[in-house]
Parts: sequence; C-alpha cells; structure tokens
Amino acid sequence: MKAPNITNGLHYQRNVKDVSSALKHFYKVRKVMYDSKTCYAVPYIMLQVRIVDNKEVKLIFLGGEFHHIMSCSMSNVVTRLHGFCDNDLISFATAAIRHLSEHSEYILDGLVRVDIFKNNEGNLVVNEFESLEARYFTGNASVHGNCCTFLEKYWKKKIYQSIIFLLN
Repeated sequence: MKAPNITNGLHYQRNVKDVSSALKHFYKVRKVMYDSKTCYAVPYIMLQVRIVDNKEVKLIFLGGEFHHIMSCSMSNVVTRLHGFCDNDLISFATAAIRHLSEHSEYILDGLVRVDIFKNNEGNLVVNEFESLEARYFTGNASVHGNCCTFLEKYWKKKIYQSIIFLLN
C-alpha cells in the first residue's frame, strides 16, 4: 500500500500480505488522516501488487516521438531491464502512447514520460504516464539540451495560442 505522492508516501507505505492486514492498515490511515488530523493528507491510497524486481525504465517522448531513456541516480530507475533491449522498450512504450492517442482527453504533444517495469511474470507493464512535471534527466548534455529546447518552443507556442484564443 502506498500514497501517490513521493513526498508523503513514507507516511502510508506498508507491505501487506493479505486482505485482513490491508484493511487494518486502511483503517489506521483513515484514523490518522481524518480523526486525529496529525498526518499528511493525500488524495488516495493505492494497493499495488508487490513486484519482486521493482526496477523501472523511464522513456521520454517529445511530440509523440521517442526521444531518450532517462538516466538518474534513483535506486529503482535503470536504463535497461534484463531480457529486453532498447528497441523492445521503445516499441512497447510507443505502442502505449499510440493507444493513449486514440483518446482525445490525453495531452501527448508535449513531453510525456512512460515508466515501464516487468511484472512478476516477466512481462513489460506501463507503471504510469507522466507529463507536466515529469523529470527527464539524462547524462547526455546534447540530448538534455535538445529536450530543453523542445520544451521552450512548445511552451512558447502554447502561451501564444492561449493569448490568441483569448483575444478572439
């Protein structure tokens, strides 16, 4: 069980083994949040299957096209998953983005990060899609610079479009 926010996640994170312990933890969290009001409020608590190998690859897409694989010093973020090459990861993430693009409520023309891990059966799974505040670190200065340039142009364009829309 965990909270969606990294900052407050540790206040609620718990490994549960069965339904009874999950319910017990939910009741404890509810009491702390709403009765005593002594802990950080979060919008919801998640119950997720515990993954044996929780390593995650984060792929960055700009304008709907793959740009780079994120690299950083977070312990569970890696640039490769055992048994899968870069092309496998890129193809899987691209297919996930294409699937999302079939639905108009998703904004995919800017930066979108696709976080992928292997489930306990060894299959690739999308953990989350992140956009507006997605981190996009990379150790490659040129790739990072290209990403920043894209974002500057993208947000200038969005601001100008908003101003024109308001003036009309």
